[in-house]
Amino acid sequence: MVDLTALGQRFQKLDVKAKSLALFFFGVLPRLLFNLFFHRLYGPNAANHVELWLYTGVAQGTHDTARGLSDLSLRLLRLIGGILPPQHVFFGVEFLGVLLTSLTGVLLYVFLRNRFGEKKSAVAALIYLFMIEPFALSIVSFTHSFIQLNLILLSLIFTSLTLKYLEGLLCAFTFRKLVLSLTSFASYLVVVYVGLNVNEEIFVGVALSGVYFLRWATDIASKRGVRDYYPFLCGFVFGVILLGGFFAVKPHLDELLASHPQGESGSADITPISQVNIWLRYNVLLGLMPLAFVYGFRRRDLTSMSFVLLGFLFALSMDRGTRISNLGVAALAAHLLVDFRMREYRVFAPIFILTSLYFTVTQQPLLEFRVLLFVSSLLVLVFFRLQNLRLTSVVSLIIILCLLMNTVNFLKLDPKKISTQGVYRLLTALGETRPSGDVLIEWDLGFMAEVASGFESVSSPARIDYDLHHSLWLLERQAAAKLFYGGVDYVVFSNANYNLVRRGAVDEDIWYALSGGLIFRPREPKTVPPTKYSGYTAAYKLRHQRTDPRFFKEIMHDRDESTGMEFWVYEVAYHPMGFFLTKNLPPILSSPPKVPATHDPLRKPVYTSKEVGLFCLGGNLSLIDYGSLGSWVGVLVENTG
Repeated sequence: MVDLTALGQRFQKLDVKAKSLALFFFGVLPRLLFNLFFHRLYGPNAANHVELWLYTGVAQGTHDTARGLSDLSLRLLRLIGGILPPQHVFFGVEFLGVLLTSLTGVLLYVFLRNRFGEKKSAVAALIYLFMIEPFALSIVSFTHSFIQLNLILLSLIFTSLTLKYLEGLLCAFTFRKLVLSLTSFASYLVVVYVGLNVNEEIFVGVALSGVYFLRWATDIASKRGVRDYYPFLCGFVFGVILLGGFFAVKPHLDELLASHPQGESGSADITPISQVNIWLRYNVLLGLMPLAFVYGFRRRDLTSMSFVLLGFLFALSMDRGTRISNLGVAALAAHLLVDFRMREYRVFAPIFILTSLYFTVTQQPLLEFRVLLFVSSLLVLVFFRLQNLRLTSVVSLIIILCLLMNTVNFLKLDPKKISTQGVYRLLTALGETRPSGDVLIEWDLGFMAEVASGFESVSSPARIDYDLHHSLWLLERQAAAKLFYGGVDYVVFSNANYNLVRRGAVDEDIWYALSGGLIFRPREPKTVPPTKYSGYTAAYKLRHQRTDPRFFKEIMHDRDESTGMEFWVYEVAYHPMGFFLTKNLPPILSSPPKVPATHDPLRKPVYTSKEVGLFCLGGNLSLIDYGSLGSWVGVLVENTG
């Protein structure tokens, strides 16, 4: 049995460098093990976050970031691409993500150590390294946040050093202190400049540096006999964050996100955070937060409290805002766990229980009862360990809880939310065996398609051609024509992109189940074919391999064994001769044909070409049967009548 108390005591005896290395090792080792665990489950080239493929392309030199060569992340990635052979660059970028997220924990320790001592800073770093979101985000993944969070912490470290030497200058002037303070400030400016060339997230570091300076100035004034304005400063800072955030920052963020190709709701990390995500990411720490804020206020840690408020304010517009608040949550939790006193237990106990009970009860309809029971039992364990003031045990329980939650997450991962080994095999085979061309695939897999196949993707997170995606709602021949004239050579389709699901016993209870970013539900629902006519659409035929080889020719198929997902590659085989599209052709019929009582749209449609005739889609599109020409040709034309 491991003696956690003795282990904690030995850790506390380490010097600063050894402790930093130990924290870095604690961050790297479990992440590497989870990376191996993920690849063992889903395949060597599966990715937990598809963004990893963009940065693999950046490392290989086929893609660029928005800021180009001035972006620090691009230079780091190109270094990896220059060292490793092409087939290993993917794993090199993945490993860089592990190193950078582990470094974030070390920098948090360094920043807090100057003000709050060894124990609190080490506890905060350990909690952060194993928190659910920072840990899960670093598994088989890479994102700009890995660079930017480190730059934010570096800016705060240099701010604290500048003010530390400046305080010494105020007490006794020496040339050495002047040089050190100027050097620290120059380093701060360099960090901010580098951060600006990554993305605008560095402004969080600039704002928090200002908060740190105001708190420092208040402390200096109170030491010199001036009235302590710290409580008023807290109210002022919180007011600026909340009011400025709601009336200035949030509208700007909403407008910025809406301008993205995928829109405000196209990607999970730029949608507003949900209550269930808050609970899943923080669980036991939520029970600690109410009193943790009290302890943070007492210890004059205005910076950590501002971290939390700013992060959650951003999270109201985009889910990724909690990546910022995680740093503050870890620091405030450390204040509570280290400074907790039994005389406050009676006040803390009901707050902890009510907070935990609220989130457990409200999430019950959304989560499995076993998960809720498991987490609730660990909440109770943490609660009673706090009562006994066993710091090492409490921190260990929090770490174990986070690791177990991440394990459950990977075991029950939704395969539609990752890039699988199956689609990787398909794309690499496409690039190796077929002539070069443009690919239509889920937009979020666009960069992966470009890196894995070497072909151009017509849709990616940088640009989405909605018109081409919407063409899959059309009839097979017209869809093929539209894709042909849109420059699309290949369509990659999965069994998750399009399905029909029955919610009742009649046709009206059948609904479209769309997943991924290949087939969109148009903003005008009336432009979507009724499900009883779904069998004539290109999407249906691509999904069920019933395409006419004159229009879409199936050339590849792959089944991912670990997830059960299937993928197909179709070549757009359309030839323009004999097909015409007009805007002025009047409709032939005025109503759809009668639906046979036995018709089941989940099966092959029972209509013949003569029976289909014409039906209206939203009043401005019509399906026309040109059976008199000798073969049935479906054309959607604008209904000018």
